[in-house]
Parts: sequence; structure tokens; C-alpha cells
Amino acid sequence: MEAGAEEDSDAALIDLTNDAEGSLEDQSASAHIQPTRRATRHAFHEDVSVEVDGVPAVLADLSLIGAQLLALTTLKPNRVINLALPHEGQLISCTGKIVWARLEPDATTGALRYRAGVYFMEVDEAAVEGFIAHHAGLAP
Repeated sequence: MEAGAEEDSDAALIDLTNDAEGSLEDQSASAHIQPTRRATRHAFHEDVSVEVDGVPAVLADLSLIGAQLLALTTLKPNRVINLALPHEGQLISCTGKIVWARLEPDATTGALRYRAGVYFMEVDEAAVEGFIAHHAGLAP
């Protein structure tokens, strides 16, 4: 992977704030610097079933720029996927790139599953906002 590509993917996930009065080293001595997310992540109270390239998965959280997924099938970093979100009888299609993944045991069954973070490359933001409002309990 090229050095610039790694920096671009990191920048897509978080932004560090740095004021003009001092360097990051000076600031960290006086206060902890917290990363700032570019979009609010919404977790769900119940399992939300989705599809990754036509294979069942579970949505852990969702924002307008990405998602965290749980799946029994292999999810590898740098893979481009199609995420289908079922909403009101239709599928919202999001194209994204897996930016990180790890294999972990399910807390209940102990079965191994993949947890992965996806950064959206193509997304219908209005449709995703509706999905979030409905599934995260934000709908009026």
C-alpha cells in the first residue's frame, strides 16, 4: 500500500483538531486530544439484518459515511462491497470499501465472526437518513 493511500484512509475516518497556538505535542501535555468523527454513528437496539454482496450480515452501527458490520463470511480490508439496507420494502444500496476487519468470537455462541468497518464511496444520504431514523428509534 502506498503511504499516501494509508494517510487518506485514516483521514477519512477521523480528523484531529490542532489550533494555531501550539503543536500537537504542546497541546497533549496540557490536555488529551480527542479524535473528531466526521459523521455521527448510530447504534441499533436490535439486530438489523443486511446483505453484503448478497450474503447475510448484521449491522452494528451506521452513519452517512460508513458502517460497522458483523458477518460469518470473510470480510477483508481494501475489498469493495455492496451493502444492501432493507427499508420500507426496498433495498438501499451503498458501495463501500472495507477499511478494517477483525475476526472475533460471538459473545453468546462463541462462533467466530468478522467485524468490519466500511467507508462509503457511493451512498444515497437521504435514504440512509430515513433508514437510521426508522431503525435507531429516531422516527417521530
